[in-house]
Amino acid sequence: MKISEVKKTNKYVTLVTYLIAVVCLILGLFLPLWGDKGILALQLPKALNALAGKELLSFGKDFTLAHRISLFGIQSATFDIFALLAIIYAAVTALALLALIPVGLSVKNEGRVAKAFAYAMEIAAGITLSVYLMIALQMHPETAISYSMVIPLAGCVLALIVLSIADKGATGVAKLFLFLFSAIALLLLFDVSVLIPKLADPLKNFGDKTKLYPYIFSQEYESIKYGSPAYGYVKILFEGFAAPNANPDAPAVITLMTYFDVLKTYPTAKEKATVVLCTILALVVIFNYLADLISLSTNGKKVGHVFNMARYSLEVAVLVCLYITIPVMKANLGLFLVIISALAVIQLLTSVVRYLINRKKVVYAKPVNNGKPKKAKPVNDLEEIRIVRKTEVKQRPASAEQLAFIDPPPAARPEPVIMDIEEEARPDGGEQLTINEAPRTEERVRPAPPPPVMAAEEQPEKPMDTPLKANPVSEAKPAAEEVKPQPAPEPKPTPAPELRAQPEPAFRPQPEPVRVQPSFTEQPAPVQSNVETRIYTINTIYGGPSDDFLKKLTNDEKIEFARTFIEKSNGVIGNIPDYVIGGNNKKFFSSVFIYLGRIRGMISDGLLNKMYKELNMM
Repeated sequence: MKISEVKKTNKYVTLVTYLIAVVCLILGLFLPLWGDKGILALQLPKALNALAGKELLSFGKDFTLAHRISLFGIQSATFDIFALLAIIYAAVTALALLALIPVGLSVKNEGRVAKAFAYAMEIAAGITLSVYLMIALQMHPETAISYSMVIPLAGCVLALIVLSIADKGATGVAKLFLFLFSAIALLLLFDVSVLIPKLADPLKNFGDKTKLYPYIFSQEYESIKYGSPAYGYVKILFEGFAAPNANPDAPAVITLMTYFDVLKTYPTAKEKATVVLCTILALVVIFNYLADLISLSTNGKKVGHVFNMARYSLEVAVLVCLYITIPVMKANLGLFLVIISALAVIQLLTSVVRYLINRKKVVYAKPVNNGKPKKAKPVNDLEEIRIVRKTEVKQRPASAEQLAFIDPPPAARPEPVIMDIEEEARPDGGEQLTINEAPRTEERVRPAPPPPVMAAEEQPEKPMDTPLKANPVSEAKPAAEEVKPQPAPEPKPTPAPELRAQPEPAFRPQPEPVRVQPSFTEQPAPVQSNVETRIYTINTIYGGPSDDFLKKLTNDEKIEFARTFIEKSNGVIGNIPDYVIGGNNKKFFSSVFIYLGRIRGMISDGLLNKMYKELNMM
């Protein structure tokens, strides 16, 4: 499938999953709670009154889904937790309905807004209803579980999973498995034999054979032979413990105890340590469940992988401590403890593998160089002239005639560059040689022009067609034919008038694509007769001057160094001073490594290492 088709498919998946979640949220409000307990949507006004502690609204049915708790066992902090969750659930449903308009408009475009609303609403509903389910499971079977709250939870989580897989692919599948492992570990914190009565006898028989009874640990006390659910410690932490009066003759009085009051009832420190570790384990399992639910909407980045490894490592560390304290307390390890440990180890290993794969992808995304010097890209004469022109024009503007000579029209491009050189070597006036036919040898390098060129440069305003009067030609012929010399038995005239028949390039002192050292480019460079003071990089053999450092370089490295730092063909790099051949270049080498990030991609690693060694030797 094409990218556009994939995006279009994701748009429709986002819309469909969002509609499924909204429908499930509405069903939860209007389906009967259980039996003849009524409809939650009609009980919302009374739920608000129960949460506020006074009658704010006089209409509505009685709120039958009520459960008051004292937060952390504090009597003054008593409120109805189910009323709070019902109001939040109704608010999420209302926002999801209002978001249908922007979601529908977003699907017609890119679909990003629809995806954001879908993730936000499904996660908010999933967290709210999951908290309800955790409290309801602890109260089961004394209080029935409202299936009208389970239906929207299942619909939102299912829609979130489908959207995550469609949006993230393999990453979404990995997140799904992590979430399922956390959900299984969360269920193991409760009394599974009560939730599923058919499992009570098989679990008991398995425990009698292997001494691995259900729950986290088991003791041989008659009252708690099979232990107690780990979530019970969390309930005591957040809700307190209602202890009846131990004196049977006294009136029935309920004493509210905090978590620390309950902890004092254990006689030994090892038992207290085990209870505290069980509480921490239950909190970590609940936190990992909620974190994995939220992570279904996030992308797999480095920070997310590190966070996953940290929280799973914490869970494994608590489990290791329990494996130490439970035998010290002379109790048996629980079956659920073993299962939770296996799940936690799998989650940790999965997170480590995902982190390593993500890191490997990042490394492969960077350019890799095995230390081999970069080969100079072969260019022809016209390409070299254009490269020189890009940097030369910045320092000295050229006229329109000069630019026309450097980059002539396609029909006349080969002739004015090659003909002059070939006629010098072929006085018989044979056929013209094009640029592609010209041999790339050291003889192609043109010598410095004779002194008469100075006169031509000193008078640029003189009309360029004056020397053509000696050789009249037809006006219909192109410019390249006008400058073509006619074969004659007499000696060839001086080159000055012949050179003036052609527009001069932007680098007038010499026709070849060569630049003078940057220290001489602030003013127009005078004609130099000594060819050794120039840098020639047209061909594949370096032909410029040298010094102690340049002698240490290979031919390719010399050309690369000359183009980058002397000719500056790639442009000026920061405030790096000019390199003086044979001079003191300590400031140059020191400044180069200030701009190491920019220069690393312009030169080879071999040249960079030799420059670094040269700096250390200074």
